[in-house]
Amino acid sequence: MRCSDCRPRRGCDGGCGDFSSRAARRPNLLEIEVVTQIFHAAMRNLVARDVDCARGLLSAEDIDAADDKLVHWVAQTFGGRNKHFEASDEWHPEGLARHILHVLASPMSGSMPVDDEEVLERAARLFIRDVRAMAGRLAGSALADAGAVAESDPMAELAERWAHLFVGAPAGDHLG
Repeated sequence: MRCSDCRPRRGCDGGCGDFSSRAARRPNLLEIEVVTQIFHAAMRNLVARDVDCARGLLSAEDIDAADDKLVHWVAQTFGGRNKHFEASDEWHPEGLARHILHVLASPMSGSMPVDDEEVLERAARLFIRDVRAMAGRLAGSALADAGAVAESDPMAELAERWAHLFVGAPAGDHLG
């Protein structure tokens, strides 16, 4: 593909000759925006399910099954085993698991995780706990609507903190 920004030079057949790849790339799990969107979407789904449970549309078992599915998805995705996302061999899962253990040492202090996948699973469970705690605090406020709770500034900030943790940025260091 020729660059359309350059004018052909005299004696040249069509521009600068930019033949770079224009292939679409998968979302990269090292990009803070991508990971923030992942955590924010998970928050919206968690809050919506919890509201449905409170309304009697879902059972406690349904919630547990959905939580387990999310935990497994997080471990697989951030373990570098989700074909829909681009992961880093150096970071996913070993570097990320070490980072999470370092940052979340006290919330994970019960028994040490056996492997990287278990670290990611425990982190996902802490994420679920944090979302439910924040949603509980916000539900009693003026943001009684589940959609407003999920889209509130405190929830967006929580998603950003978890995303920072999962990409290794310092802003996630005060979680747990």
